[in-house]
Amino acid sequence: MSTTVEIPTPQEFQNYLNKALDFETYYEQFANAVERVKNDDTEGLVYPEYYVINMQRLKRGVKTTKLSDELMDAINDLDQKITWLVITEFWCGDAAQSIGLLAKVAEAADGKIDLKFVFRDENPELMDAFLTNGGKSIPKVVQLNDKNEVISDWGPRPAPAQEIVVDLLAKKESYNDPLHAWYAKDRGVNMQQEITELLKA
Repeated sequence: MSTTVEIPTPQEFQNYLNKALDFETYYEQFANAVERVKNDDTEGLVYPEYYVINMQRLKRGVKTTKLSDELMDAINDLDQKITWLVITEFWCGDAAQSIGLLAKVAEAADGKIDLKFVFRDENPELMDAFLTNGGKSIPKVVQLNDKNEVISDWGPRPAPAQEIVVDLLAKKESYNDPLHAWYAKDRGVNMQQEITELLKA
């Protein structure tokens, strides 16, 4: 866990959760934003050029990902209700690649995982508590117990994908195409492994 400021208190987390979106509401707002982009109504939208492709990525994750036996075992072994507070934005490609799987896991958990979403740029103090190598990389999944205490966190991307990004940034090369090619080839395998470990925490 890489932090530069104090982790929010349970009450502060509750305040974030009170204004957070469930998956259905997040998806609806995203879909509405995509329709605005298609109608050239982009006023107030940040990086709208990524919205359409990111919605396709999110839908693909929801439709095609089959949960592994190991992940299902970890879900079934949960002995307390947990919350996943996800820091995200519609323009983020990594978030689009991950959120579909997170939603599928939460659905399979049948009430044991409360999946909530908040936007990075609207919650700078929360984001600053969960930086990655000093950067505001998203998505970030903050895993809370039933007392709103942090158990662990995950993000912004699976470890092999992170290695691609770090390597290409060091070479001052663009990582976008290689990164999403990796996601397409991996089909969520590495993320499922890492989410399994997150649940075991």
